Parts: sequence; structure tokens; C-alpha cells
Amino acid sequence: MRMDREKTDGPMISAIGRAGFKVDDGYYTALSISPERADGWEPPAFEALGEADVAALLAVDPPPEFLLLGTGSALRQPPLAFKKAVEARGVRDRGYG
Repeated sequence: MRMDREKTDGPMISAIGRAGFKVDDGYYTALSISPERADGWEPPAFEALGEADVAALLAVDPPPEFLLLGTGSALRQPPLAFKKAVEARGVRDRGYG
């Protein structure tokens, strides 16, 4: 697949590997990305994930339609309280498929 930098104004992920993500000129082990920017992210333990941990992404205007959470080598559902809080903000749960 060819990615053409001239067709986007926002950040572009150009590589993904075991060590993380390459976005524009930076490398990130964990990443918070929106149409306007990419930032390194230090997520809490997965079981402790809360709405406040993604507050900056939820504050984007227009609001996101979805959040993509990487869970490592195993598929896991986020905590129920997190799912409910995010859904209450209009982000729908699309499950694994």
C-alpha cells in the first residue's frame, strides 16, 4: 500500500512493530493520536483504564466515533466502567469485529 504524505495534514503512522509506532519523525511505544496530532502516551495498567486516561481524545472537536485500544498479544475487553463512560460520551462499542 502506498501512503502519500501530501494527502493529509495530520500525523501519519508509517510503521508499526514490536517496539512501537513510527509517526512522522517520532517513535512511540504507546500512542495517542487524533486527526491533528500524535503524542506519546503512558497508559495505566489495562485493568485500571479510566475515562480520564483518554480525556484529551474525547475532547477533540468533532468528537471521535471510535477509540482503538491496543491490548498486546491477547485480545481483552476494557473495564466495564471505562466502556460505559466512553459510550456515554457518544463513542460506540464496536467489539472485536
